Amino acid sequence: MQGAGARSLRAVFVGGSLAGDDITWASVGGVIEVYSDIDLYVVVAADADEEAVRAAAATAAETVAPDAGVVMTRAADVGVYGVEDLLEQPARPGTVALAGRHIHLHGDETIYDDMRARIGTVIDPVEALYLIENRLAGVASLAAAEAGPKGRLASALRLKTYLDVAAAYAIVSGRYDGSRDGALRAVAGLAQAGRVPAAHVSRCQEAARCLGTLGEYLLAQGDRALEAGAETTAVEAWKRIAGERYGLSEEEWVEMIERRCHRSQHAGNFRQFVAMRRRMGRTRPKSMWEGMHLTGFAPVDALRVASLADAAVRERGKDDSLQSLGAYGAFIDRLTGTCGFVDGPLAARARAMHRAVA
Repeated sequence: MQGAGARSLRAVFVGGSLAGDDITWASVGGVIEVYSDIDLYVVVAADADEEAVRAAAATAAETVAPDAGVVMTRAADVGVYGVEDLLEQPARPGTVALAGRHIHLHGDETIYDDMRARIGTVIDPVEALYLIENRLAGVASLAAAEAGPKGRLASALRLKTYLDVAAAYAIVSGRYDGSRDGALRAVAGLAQAGRVPAAHVSRCQEAARCLGTLGEYLLAQGDRALEAGAETTAVEAWKRIAGERYGLSEEEWVEMIERRCHRSQHAGNFRQFVAMRRRMGRTRPKSMWEGMHLTGFAPVDALRVASLADAAVRERGKDDSLQSLGAYGAFIDRLTGTCGFVDGPLAARARAMHRAVA
């Protein structure tokens, strides 16, 4: 990033797994494969052209080559923020640890003290649902990979799904501290209190053990049964957490999904559609007309939940996937079709569109 964009930079740093103690990697044939992504934060001055900086940062991230003998299996996730935008971020699993767990690359280091003071550590329990939804979308997008680095990445992400389940339970219990061991302790404590199925605890603990010796695990072809159960465990945890939030039984999960996607909250849903339109670069008159007819659910939320909904349907042994989910399924079908995402099964279309707008 050069020129005016470089002059507007306030700070650049890495967060997430690479800045903490839970990097997921393995040595395969003398090559280090890294399965954690790079969460790169670019903080700019208030008068900066954020879109120009975002484009420059994305280009720079694509051209960064790791050292010889190292393969990054996932692309960098680049976030560009104004200073106030960053400090106003809610407390989430990815933000509460930033002040203490980051790799500083450039700029003003006092921003980390400001983050510690402003973001805090109290996480809204709804973030537990986000965590599971996002992981299931990521795992589903790699489901077809069978060999090579992408196949091993899929195995690693299935194992990490269990740790996200543990973290989600820790969040809703108020015991989340950002560490892998802390999440496992929290979920074990909840199980002792009868709030979490014992099977979930044992699966999370076993997944953590496999991740601890991931290279050996992958070379031994892994535990296919454990990996196959990751999606089911995540869906079960989501139903339990969402059920408590909405006061519904786990059998009423379709109602949970509709509430999660802000059913019939037309004004707010329309505003989300407008924001989505801008990210997609769609023309104003046409998209305004479309938006007025696509407010039954919040579009970005509905797209994000699609992989979870698809997994929940498949658990019932159905083949018709999201189309069987009544108003929600019809909404996803119309939304993706209207916006030009027409190839493949409906859940795949939803994932492709969500990647474009999230």
